[in-house]
Amino acid sequence: MRRTIFIALIFLTVVVPLYAQQVEIEGQEYYQAVKSAGAKGRAYTYSKVTKREYFAAGKATDSNEDIEEHIPPNRTRYVQIRNKNGKVNRAEVITIGKTYYCKTDDASWTSSTQYCGPSSLYSIPYPPKSKKFWREKVQINGRRATLYIHRTEYMDKTTLRFWQDKEWVDDKGRAIREEIEHGTAESENIAVSGWVPMNMARKA
Repeated sequence: MRRTIFIALIFLTVVVPLYAQQVEIEGQEYYQAVKSAGAKGRAYTYSKVTKREYFAAGKATDSNEDIEEHIPPNRTRYVQIRNKNGKVNRAEVITIGKTYYCKTDDASWTSSTQYCGPSSLYSIPYPPKSKKFWREKVQINGRRATLYIHRTEYMDKTTLRFWQDKEWVDDKGRAIREEIEHGTAESENIAVSGWVPMNMARKA
């Protein structure tokens, strides 16, 4: 839990609420806002780094890191780094138009007209017990933004678990930060991740 608390303290130093209360919203509003923000962000050059650290019994165990770079209209780079039980694996894919160039660890580059890179999908494996959504006006690093929050709780056998996703959208409707927490409701096992797209001044 020490790492999780540290991240929260940093977060509190740069984000300032403009209003004292979060407003509960419908899921449709949340999903529309997040989808639109992601689409608008892709019209800009950006770099996005996502780091996940996994904890058990209060101690860090494994870690994941994803690096995404995008240059409109059709050039991207994705790097996936996985550190599990002290072993590090790295996979990379570069997309230029409709051609994919892929590499795993120390292997040679290959090219394909179909996606040949690693998967970056995360999902909740059990039916949700509850879902809630909120919206709040804030400032992040001196910029006005809207914070959207989604929290799902679900039962994993006899353990109550949660997934909470926070998305910050700037006044131009672009996604500028995301923070995810998931684990048991008692926070015995937790993973934290976040990303900040950079260099978003140049529009395609």
